[in-house]
Amino acid sequence: MKSYMIFTGILAAFLILSACTLQGKPTSTTASTPTSSSAPPQMGIDPTPYRLSWFLNEQGERTYPLADTEITLAFIENRIAGSSGCNRYSAEAQMEGGRLQVGAIETTLMACAEALMAQEAAYLRALETATSYEITNQSLTISNSEGKIVLAFAKISPPPLAGTGWTLTAYNSPNRGFLNVLTGSVITLEFEDDGKLTGSTGCNTFTASYQVDGEKIQIRSLVSTRNNCNAPGGLMEQEEAYLRSLQEATRYAVEGEMLHLYDLHGNHLAEFRANR
Repeated sequence: MKSYMIFTGILAAFLILSACTLQGKPTSTTASTPTSSSAPPQMGIDPTPYRLSWFLNEQGERTYPLADTEITLAFIENRIAGSSGCNRYSAEAQMEGGRLQVGAIETTLMACAEALMAQEAAYLRALETATSYEITNQSLTISNSEGKIVLAFAKISPPPLAGTGWTLTAYNSPNRGFLNVLTGSVITLEFEDDGKLTGSTGCNTFTASYQVDGEKIQIRSLVSTRNNCNAPGGLMEQEEAYLRSLQEATRYAVEGEMLHLYDLHGNHLAEFRANR
């Protein structure tokens, strides 16, 4: 049952959260509602996402992403969207004959480490200068009005849903919004080919059954062990929210090396990173 969905529709849920290491910060789960574009649909643009290889900083220096961070970009109809290393972003984009015009960039409001936030700001500033793009077999470059390449990306081959080990990076707390996983806790999930799901909450292990149909997903019959763990503080509350999110999931998306779960109303429930 190995599958992954193409990214059309991911903007309706327009999440938030990604790759942050700072835990326990309440965050916005959505940015302002994007306005619809009057431009005609862009044809022939592969929705497969790209991972940033390097960017040109304001001093004109080639800069590489920080270790253990991932910055992505995907073309989705008349928009671009992706992860800026900490937050999710989206913008209207007009693409024609190699020309690229990026509209106002909307982001979510997660807070991450200072260095990560500085990198995110520099990336988005470079993206705002885009006037042209070029796509080859496995790469994407974006240039400014002077013809200088300011962003260089490599195409991402998303991992399959089943058979990949996933580690939770952020989850939805009913009372506190979208949160990063507590420091010192490791939350896992794995979909098996036979429709079985297993994982760990950092305290207990669990099993369930699942079904997928395109981008739709149903997780049922979840059974967990019943250990009570005191460390780190808040672990049991995190476990409760995580297991609830799994059972409320109705849609999933694999973007790059990230797995996202959404509920029936498009609310972002959980985000995972593939174990590579």
